Amino acid sequence: MAKHLIILTVCTLLLTLSCEKLPENGKLDGWWQVTEVQFARNGAYDSIVPMKEQKIFWAVQLKLISITGISNGTTGETLCRFHYAGDRLQLTEMYVHHRDRDDRITDPTFSALKATGIDSNQADFTIETLDSKHMQLRSDFARIVFRKF
Repeated sequence: MAKHLIILTVCTLLLTLSCEKLPENGKLDGWWQVTEVQFARNGAYDSIVPMKEQKIFWAVQLKLISITGISNGTTGETLCRFHYAGDRLQLTEMYVHHRDRDDRITDPTFSALKATGIDSNQADFTIETLDSKHMQLRSDFARIVFRKF
């Protein structure tokens, strides 16, 4: 009887653990709030815009980033596929998220997210800071400062 109980316990444990998604992006995974955007002018990031009150969030999980809190021209949520390696974060595909579908943003002049530091339908960032509480991304267009929420 004890042998059957052990086998049942192990099987239950394996089934429970196999259903969970483990963080695959290390410290990048999680919910980040945009606290500040510094726009680049003449090579300097001197145009600083506080963003904490705007309540703009990036939710990072697996290979998807969900950006909420700012309109993308249609809804309040933009989805991004991304590639993360070392000190680089590339947003490769963007989608307008609707309840029943996602529409890919193919226009390279897409500008609805400019206020958040993203000036196109793709973005290439250098990760300047990434730890368990803070993240700072830099592109030619802007520097985005986050706090882990």
